Amino acid sequence: MIRLFKLEYFTILLLFAIWGSLDSNISSVLSIFSSLTTLSFVDLFSILRTLGPYVIFVIFIFFYYKRLRFKTSSGNLNFILTILVLNFLIQLIASFVYQNNTLLINLNLILLSCISLVLFIIEFNLGNSKKVLVFSWFILFLIFMWFSSIMFLWYFSDKNSIANLYGGWPQSFLVIEGLTENIPRSSGISRSALILAMPIMFSLLIRTKINILLYFFYNYSFFIMVATQSRIVLLGLFLFFCAIIFYLITLKKGPILKIKKICLIILIPIIFSGITMSMKSLQLENNNNLKINSVSDFSKDPDVNKFFRRTDPVSFTSRRYDDWQEILKINNNIFLGNGMMGDRWIINQSASNLILYNYASSGIIGVFLFALLMLRSFFLCSKIILFHEKKINKHNYILLSACYIQYFLMGRSLVESSFAVFGIDFLIFFAAYFFTEEYYNKKKLKK
Repeated sequence: MIRLFKLEYFTILLLFAIWGSLDSNISSVLSIFSSLTTLSFVDLFSILRTLGPYVIFVIFIFFYYKRLRFKTSSGNLNFILTILVLNFLIQLIASFVYQNNTLLINLNLILLSCISLVLFIIEFNLGNSKKVLVFSWFILFLIFMWFSSIMFLWYFSDKNSIANLYGGWPQSFLVIEGLTENIPRSSGISRSALILAMPIMFSLLIRTKINILLYFFYNYSFFIMVATQSRIVLLGLFLFFCAIIFYLITLKKGPILKIKKICLIILIPIIFSGITMSMKSLQLENNNNLKINSVSDFSKDPDVNKFFRRTDPVSFTSRRYDDWQEILKINNNIFLGNGMMGDRWIINQSASNLILYNYASSGIIGVFLFALLMLRSFFLCSKIILFHEKKINKHNYILLSACYIQYFLMGRSLVESSFAVFGIDFLIFFAAYFFTEEYYNKKKLKK
């Protein structure tokens, strides 16, 4: 039966399984197996999404091993892949030496990362990297809609006493107990909104007809970005607007049409978000609800403007700078690091910086290796945008979106671990990166 499936269909199934394993925990599954109680639906679902990628990958290799090549036609990409494997190997060895109690969790993350890269290699060799990126967007859309919908309902509920979405609502996400091991933060949901909005904005820029449902989703995702008020996301949105205006100027369109495009992409979403937040503010006034939704000790001032996030008067970086200093001070394994998730092993929380995450996890060597990956990504995207695809059209807007997504995630890596560790950023970044590598490799082969 399995041989009846095309290789391309099986790889998409594997992609869905990998995405489904996000935030799963191998230790939790083992504890379920060790318990003598009856398995609930949630337990079965946890087992399925945790073990799914491994089962499908083994079946995949068994039936298609003759058609698989783990080396690409691009020497540069092969070099980057060697770098990534070496970095993971260093983290695995360091985890074994220093983190025996979390070795299984770290091994799970490394294996999922490697399985993902193998999938991207296979799709690259098949010329399907663009499809992988589009499917990844679709899966991210499903995840985003689930959590953002819960957030949106919470936003207009009486439990919420501010007119923005910065900070908390952790209990509201627990609609089904045990469904996920990790409750998302507002910045993560905001990041997903921008990644999904980028290709939509480009589509609105070049197409004459507007898909009403897609445009409504764009306005909704814009509201999520404005309301969650992640500074790095809002900065990324502003810079992307600058790119939109630049491409709009280069289009051979009349001034009236250009003004309409600006209204569609920028002005109407701003008005929509402003009206939505004003409705919440009006609800608060009608309910005489003057309490401030406390996220941390510095946010208990009742005079804080409800439309804007509360700022920490002590730390501009939301205390990230203190964590960075602590990692630099405490880390004794300078060259090879402390293993995967080394930041949590050192300071018991995220480093909130890709460079310092690698420094804590795989040392100076890991920082150097990941720097090479980022330089390659930056070089590819810059060359595509500035030389190969200087003007936007319906044939290249997905490619350009892939480039700007890489720019954004590299910028986000200054304040988050981002794509250095397996997760949404990792899957989106490498799906976009492999697509740009595939495009550039085809360009070289045509010469």
